[in-house]
Amino acid sequence: METLNNAKQLVIRDEIDDNGFKSAGRDDERVRQFDIGENMKHLMVLMMAIAMSVGLVQAELHEDKPFAETHIIMQVSDADPVHYRAVLDIANNLTKRYGQEMVDIEVIAFGVGVPMVFAEDNEFTARIESLQKHGVRFYVCGNTLDSLERKNHMRPTVLSGVGMVQTGVKFLIDEIQKGYIPIHP
Repeated sequence: METLNNAKQLVIRDEIDDNGFKSAGRDDERVRQFDIGENMKHLMVLMMAIAMSVGLVQAELHEDKPFAETHIIMQVSDADPVHYRAVLDIANNLTKRYGQEMVDIEVIAFGVGVPMVFAEDNEFTARIESLQKHGVRFYVCGNTLDSLERKNHMRPTVLSGVGMVQTGVKFLIDEIQKGYIPIHP
């Protein structure tokens, strides 16, 4: 006796093997049939597990921001202080909008943008220090500092709390590959 089920093909018996296939026989002939309903459940569980694991990786991009849902890296590679102000304004606005625990913000200065984090004669010192207190991390390119030291015979001093990475552009690329969203105002 044959019956037609919405989610399955023609099935005669309800014999399910270990792989989720149903056996249907006609006379002495055996036909293996895929049980869509059971396997769809397994597929959905697998897809949910993958989606959740991707979310966990995103949520843990930096140990100082375990609850952050948004991860931003801002590039400072222009000499114009208008760009410095824009980066600081954006970092401040994002921190206010998301809350400092829910957004992870990094700023990388390289090339002609490194004066933004210099310790001497810096009109942005107070703003940078305030953002650092609210969890924004600042980095400077060591290669740029090395070049300035060779050119001027003196290494520029950077603000306290500014981390140094050897190659600013590589750091930017690495962070983007980890899942950070790049912003270049």
